[in-house]
Amino acid sequence: VLLSAYGPDTARQLIEVAAPPTESTPAGDGRRAVIGVSGFVSDPALTWAGRNHIQLFVNGRMIRDPRLTFAVVQAYHTLLPVGRFPLAILFIDLPPQEVDVNVHPTKVEVRFRDEGAAFGAVQRAVRAALMESTARRRKRRRRTGPLTRSTTRLCESALRCSSAALADLKPS
Repeated sequence: VLLSAYGPDTARQLIEVAAPPTESTPAGDGRRAVIGVSGFVSDPALTWAGRNHIQLFVNGRMIRDPRLTFAVVQAYHTLLPVGRFPLAILFIDLPPQEVDVNVHPTKVEVRFRDEGAAFGAVQRAVRAALMESTARRRKRRRRTGPLTRSTTRLCESALRCSSAALADLKPS
């Protein structure tokens, strides 16, 4: 679905979020909620001018929640230019009694029993996926190594020679 909706170039730049369900800190009533977060977020290089590419689902239901949207944006703290936003498709799973879906007639707005726990779970899951992705890219870069100065000079020389050879082939 992501491939058909956003295309192959965008799909290649998505990072999987697969945070196992974790217990939140106790709410005011002393209970802990088990919250799972999964889905995909964009590489920090892939951004949009608005937040409308952040899609959230709670227990399979699409929702709009400015606080959870902010949790996604906050997870990218220092990774995005000002005024730019990521793509995110996130599925938040928690016990039904921890979320009230009867807040809005169309049921797109919800109320969490412990908003802080939901916020923290989303923010931590997205940030962990971003950091893991960054670490993998660095490891790959180290394995292949940066171009050395001599390799760079060799490539530049080859390009100059190719350009000169092509110029000689052009009819006058």
